[in-house]
Amino acid sequence: MPLKSKTTKLKRTNKAISTVAKVSTKTAMPNKVLEKLLHDSEKKFGVNAIMLGFPKDDAGNAKEVERLATSSISLDIALGGGLPLGRFTELSGLFSVGKTTVAMHCLREAQKIGLRCAIIDAEGTITKDYLEMLGVDTDSLIYSPSEGLEEATQLMFDMQKSGEVHFCVWDSIEASPPTKEYEKEMEDTMQMGVTAHAV
Repeated sequence: MPLKSKTTKLKRTNKAISTVAKVSTKTAMPNKVLEKLLHDSEKKFGVNAIMLGFPKDDAGNAKEVERLATSSISLDIALGGGLPLGRFTELSGLFSVGKTTVAMHCLREAQKIGLRCAIIDAEGTITKDYLEMLGVDTDSLIYSPSEGLEEATQLMFDMQKSGEVHFCVWDSIEASPPTKEYEKEMEDTMQMGVTAHAV
């Protein structure tokens, strides 16, 4: 009896495996279908909107993300070589854990490699002495004491689009209330999600 039961289980298992193999073969996309998908997508959305394989440069090497050192070896290792340039990076954490200090260290490293840097000091806590102590060149720094969320967001995008500012620290989003919030009266209705929508 035990032998028959084992044989039956084995047959069922083989059946299940063959069924899965058949299904996966059927769902595999033929080359012609794939070519049509790529061609149609490029026609709709433009060249390189979709491609087969990872993008490569002119030399045929895989495209690498340019990174900026943070001056912390352990943090650079964790980030895969540092902060990625050309992207938005948010440093989050509890109060007084060193978020601003890490951001200023990154800004200093950006200045070292010749990048133009800016600070949007919404909190109003950054001083010249503090920056110079960290090695930041305050003379070539673009500084804005912007307080409103809309103003800070627009400034950041304008600097990015200009191509002249390469690294910007916004300290911080939480300290930049929407204009609607700090201009309204106490009895006015609160509009939820203004900060999340703007950012």
